Amino acid sequence: MMTHFIDVQTSTVKVKKGSITREVPRKAEDQQLNYLNLFDFDTLFADIYHTRDKIEFLGPPLVNLKEYILKGKVLINGRNTVDSIEIFEKHRITRALLDNINNKLDSNNFINIDNQLVSQSLLVQPNLSSFFKDRNVLVTQQKNNSLHWIAYWIAFHIKYHEIDSVIIYDNNSDMYTLEELKYVIDLFPEIKVASVVAWDIPWGPTGGHNSIWDSDFGQHQSFEHAFSRLLLEANCVIFGDIDEFPISEKGFTIPQVISMIDEPVLSYKRRQIVEVNLENYTDYGIRLPSDTGYYEPEKAEIAPKYAINPKKLSNQINLMAHQVIGAKQFNSKDIISRHIGCMKMDWRNERFEAIKLKSANDFPNLVEDIGLKEALHKLQLDWLNKLSV
Repeated sequence: MMTHFIDVQTSTVKVKKGSITREVPRKAEDQQLNYLNLFDFDTLFADIYHTRDKIEFLGPPLVNLKEYILKGKVLINGRNTVDSIEIFEKHRITRALLDNINNKLDSNNFINIDNQLVSQSLLVQPNLSSFFKDRNVLVTQQKNNSLHWIAYWIAFHIKYHEIDSVIIYDNNSDMYTLEELKYVIDLFPEIKVASVVAWDIPWGPTGGHNSIWDSDFGQHQSFEHAFSRLLLEANCVIFGDIDEFPISEKGFTIPQVISMIDEPVLSYKRRQIVEVNLENYTDYGIRLPSDTGYYEPEKAEIAPKYAINPKKLSNQINLMAHQVIGAKQFNSKDIISRHIGCMKMDWRNERFEAIKLKSANDFPNLVEDIGLKEALHKLQLDWLNKLSV
């Protein structure tokens, strides 16, 4: 392989069977039919690892489980350190931090958690930020997206945003293996360092019929995990989905803009590209972003996305899907990320397949996105021949 793949192991803690589980935050009348099936009842911590001079216990909101942690033991070298743990309840995540200056771990780096919910000895995982030092990194969490889409997304960010590293948190894909994901990344010699993380943490329920977003813990944990365990020394980090393609009207790359601003967070708008094929698109035998390019001017703008300079961020920030809480941000008027409708998976209905295309007649007023068309037209697609259709 040309790409150096970093093996990321996690020390996950779940409550033992038959024990008390996490209380749901959403009222019964606001829950969709699949809410309880998707809710994460039993993850205490997704991972335990070193970050700067701390040991971080990262997990979903503890809610009713917090008191059991505090009444139990967290043993280092036989000494209970639970009273030294600082617990920060953030939006959709919990970060518990233990100062590691005066509580030196033994040479085996093990920690013991013993309480009413769990009794477990775990390895405190190493911080891996040095592998991504000064890199421009593309980060996502995904499940079962087409390998062609992932390759296209990587190729785009290499050309237009100087990406030389990729981290994919794979949320139990069953249409291909992690090795096949690595093969796709390795198609691109520009990608020097990468990681495919087996992320067995439930994504959680969506907002439901009343659009109450309070239980989608999984992605927020993966973003925090990437930042505080893998990317503290990176130059620029772009958090995005496989169907998102940011374009600067002035021709800047995101790392260039990050280097020019004082703020640690670069926020940019998104434009919804509807799931309608262009009249004269090139058919490659597989659905691709270049098949489409229309948007509705009056409905096009949707929630923003962002990139960060992690070297300027503290441990107190909260990485959300569309913003970073606790950090100053620069709002770009130049960059617009295209959200490609034809690449959406119907995951909200638990169907991991591409959504159905629509007809132009389904929309009263469509405009072709010329900037998107020109950008995609310039992409080299040599890698297509190395992926079966």
